[in-house]
Amino acid sequence: MNDKTIVAISTPNGLGSVGILRLSGEKSCEISNTLFASFAKLAVTDFEPNKLYLGKMTAGIVSDKCLVVYFKAPRSFTGEDVVEFQCHGGRVVLEALLKSAVKLGARPALNGEFSRRAYLNGKMDLSNVEGMADLINAESEASSKLAFSLFSGGITHKITSLQEELETAIAYVEAAFDYPEEDVPAMDVPEVRIVLEKQISALSALIDTYKTGKNIKEGISVAILGKPNVGKSSLLNAILGEERAIVTDIAGTTRDVLSCRYSYRSVNFELFDTAGIRASSDKIEMIGVDRARKIFDLADVVIATFDSSRPLDNEDKEILEKLQGKNCIIAINKADISSKISLNLPTEYPIITLSAKTQDGIIDLKEKLYELSNVEKLISSESLVLTNERHFVSLSEALEHLKTALEILPIMPADCIILDIRQAWEKYGELTGTTASEHIVDTIFMKLCLGK
Repeated sequence: MNDKTIVAISTPNGLGSVGILRLSGEKSCEISNTLFASFAKLAVTDFEPNKLYLGKMTAGIVSDKCLVVYFKAPRSFTGEDVVEFQCHGGRVVLEALLKSAVKLGARPALNGEFSRRAYLNGKMDLSNVEGMADLINAESEASSKLAFSLFSGGITHKITSLQEELETAIAYVEAAFDYPEEDVPAMDVPEVRIVLEKQISALSALIDTYKTGKNIKEGISVAILGKPNVGKSSLLNAILGEERAIVTDIAGTTRDVLSCRYSYRSVNFELFDTAGIRASSDKIEMIGVDRARKIFDLADVVIATFDSSRPLDNEDKEILEKLQGKNCIIAINKADISSKISLNLPTEYPIITLSAKTQDGIIDLKEKLYELSNVEKLISSESLVLTNERHFVSLSEALEHLKTALEILPIMPADCIILDIRQAWEKYGELTGTTASEHIVDTIFMKLCLGK
């Protein structure tokens, strides 16, 4: 552990009513005593911990009336002595304070170094750190709820429990070849099989939440698909409530992919307005069509759009054929004109009749998108939801090891079975950090901002 005192500005760049500078390490109080004189005429080391004191900060020729709080080790964020200055916002005061603290012996902190010290001092594990980062970056209420669950230790408690269960299985199998004279069964013993089956079931259920959890965290991608001139761009504008896409009567106006984000009922959606799907001799238009097809393949939800005022033609039918296996809504647009479209549309998809021009049916479409996101079920539940790709990968690998161990349990010797069980245990530890490599740890903390 590096015992040097670190310092960083913890608030974003720009003007603000309050700006915070944070120190952590053994010289935090000593440096703060030089820079700050409390109106209570107390040294920082004599402050009551966790209590704000008003006084005057002096850094070179820059002064400010500010508040200072002392968090005494080990009851602080980092587990070390921490002092925070709460000054008036603005870069001049904070930069002067930062330079003075460095001159007095502090070192500028690296990205995420305060959090790294908290991790190294046992204040947080890796999943807590990732939850904190997700909470800072959350763009919706739903994503903030999932981030707080991760930050507050939801996944940690689950993983710790799973590891303890596996340790029981490991003990049974190890006994088989460590103490053969005790005649402990080495193969398909009920105690080991029960643990493996229980863990496989629990892991499978948790892993199945990842797609929806990832969508809540990052936003649900929605591709608006259809042939030219069915009103895809008008539909995008209607959902957003503003004119973002160019709309004309000329078929093929949209030649590239336009993406826009919007939030509905605490969930973020990313809409993709795509070029009309059709055969064309226009090279530029065909590039747009190819991009539209790629967006279609990657989208979480597809809004297949059709023109209510025209009968289905071969281009429409070609689009309908592409929908097999997709999470899809069929939107019958231009309902304000007339209805000539055939009714023999696929019944396995929700069908919404609407008018992008008059806004009729747009709320129904938004509600259906929200319903398909599965968010309602997840955010009203207290069950764990995976949102982190690193967690998903580690748990998926752990699941494969457990499945292998269960498969070979009746036919392989104990020393073979124990390998897969131990590897599953280690994969669990990658989430909390107990078995994570230095590279994984470095990558996580480098993603955090300065001062955190």
